[in-house]
Amino acid sequence: MAPIPPDDLDRWVQFCNNTEAWDKVWKVCHAGVRCFVNVVPNPELRANVDFMWRYILDGRKVSWMFKWIKELQGFRAALRQPGDDRVVRLRAMVRLWFAGRWIFENLHIMTKMLPNGKGNFLKVKDPMRLNRLAKFCWEGALLSNLAVDLMVLRIAKQPETAEERLLRRLRLVNYFGDSMICCNMMQVPQMVSKFLFGREMAFLDSWVGLNGTMAALCQCYFVFPARPLPAIAAALTGPAIAAALTK
Repeated sequence: MAPIPPDDLDRWVQFCNNTEAWDKVWKVCHAGVRCFVNVVPNPELRANVDFMWRYILDGRKVSWMFKWIKELQGFRAALRQPGDDRVVRLRAMVRLWFAGRWIFENLHIMTKMLPNGKGNFLKVKDPMRLNRLAKFCWEGALLSNLAVDLMVLRIAKQPETAEERLLRRLRLVNYFGDSMICCNMMQVPQMVSKFLFGREMAFLDSWVGLNGTMAALCQCYFVFPARPLPAIAAALTGPAIAAALTK
C-alpha cells in the first residue's frame, strides 16, 4: 500500500508540536493584545490590557532560557554550509546576534523571576538595560538577515521567481515589524525626536503592537508545514518555489 501523504490535519498537528511555532503563536497573542493599549477608552481596561500583553511576553521569555546554546550550534552549522563565502559568513553572524539576544533576554527575565533582586547576577542598576542590549542584538540579526537577502538577490544567476519574490517581501515585512519593536525598546524615537524637536516622543504601544503582530503572522506562515505537492509537480518545481506554492 502506497504511503498516504500528510493532509491539513497532519500539518496542523506538526505545527502544534513545534515549540518555535507555538512561540510565534504567542507572539501574535501578546502583540495583538498590545495593539489595543492606546485604543480602549477606559483607563482601568487599558491597564488590564497593558498587564496582559506584558504577562504573555514574560511567559515567552521564560521559554527562551538557554536558547542561546541552540544558536551557537546553529552558528557552527551555518559555517559548514556550502555557497558564497560572504553569504555563509553573514548567515553565521545572524546566529551569533541571536545568541547574544537570548543571553541578554535570559539575564533580564531572571531579574524579574527571582525575588529580592537575587536574579540580578550582574548587579545592573537598571535591569532594563539588559532588555535594551537584547533588542540591540536582535536588530543586528535583522539587519544581517536583510543583508543576506540583498546579497543573495545580487549574486543570483537566475531571475527571481514570483514565489521567491513573495517570500522575500514577507521577510521584509517581518524585518520592519520586528525593527519597530527593537527601536522602541532602544528608545530610538525618543533620541531622534529630542534631537529634531527638543523633546522626547515615543512610539505608541498600539503602533508597536501592530508591527509585532504583522511580523508574528509572517513568522507563523514561514514555520507552518508546507502542503506536499504531487510527485510530478515536485519533480518539476524547485525547492524554494515548492515551499511557497504549498502554503
